[in-house]
Amino acid sequence: MRHLLAFVTLDDDTAVLSAEALGASWSRLWPERAPLEVSEGERALGVRSGALEGGVTLIATALPWAELEGPATCAWHWPEAEAVLSRHAAHLVVVLRAPADVSSARLLTQLTAAVVAATPSATGVLWSASTAVAPAGRFVDAARRMVAGALPVLEWIELRVFPDPDAPGRWCLFTTGLKPLGLMEVEVRGSSTAPRELIQQVFDIAHYQLVEGAVLAEGHLLGPEDAERVLVLHAPSAWERAGTVLSLQL
Repeated sequence: MRHLLAFVTLDDDTAVLSAEALGASWSRLWPERAPLEVSEGERALGVRSGALEGGVTLIATALPWAELEGPATCAWHWPEAEAVLSRHAAHLVVVLRAPADVSSARLLTQLTAAVVAATPSATGVLWSASTAVAPAGRFVDAARRMVAGALPVLEWIELRVFPDPDAPGRWCLFTTGLKPLGLMEVEVRGSSTAPRELIQQVFDIAHYQLVEGAVLAEGHLLGPEDAERVLVLHAPSAWERAGTVLSLQL
């Protein structure tokens, strides 16, 4: 069994883990779930609720900036990420003991959201499997929207977009975080599509895979039949990472 991890940044190195506050925030956010059983240890809490089993540990130091700098500077959806995360003083490690799949990611999201809601000094969340970062409040909001079927793509998956170094005026985008959930990462190179539209298209593809739990087949055509369609190819990564990816010409 694997451990799934999320890190919650805190702006106060004197923060205290409260079993009572965590249990209360869990029940307030997720009244349909069994109450959270919380056991206390030294600077750590063990948690259990039905199939959920994990823990929360308080670390009274900041995460190494080398682990946060890349995700923070590339977080186009959170312009303040670098400023907020660079000044955090401590962090919480949220652990879920479960296989790595979308169902487990949902549970970790719910647990992490409850941790954030129980910790006034929480400022951000780093999703370990992808290095995606999100502001604390938005993470809780995204967790709540899961009830309506909207999976938190930006909180689980990093969508990194940047100018194509080999083709001026064109764009590249790759995802990180789908592979740990048993799916295929998405890559785009040399796109003439504007970054905002490109992000939306890849966002929709990532969400589709997460909801359906299935990889798009090679040769699949994306888009409506009455418009130009995009061919899905399975290919080696263009960015020195192992495995096959969905290579798209968007």
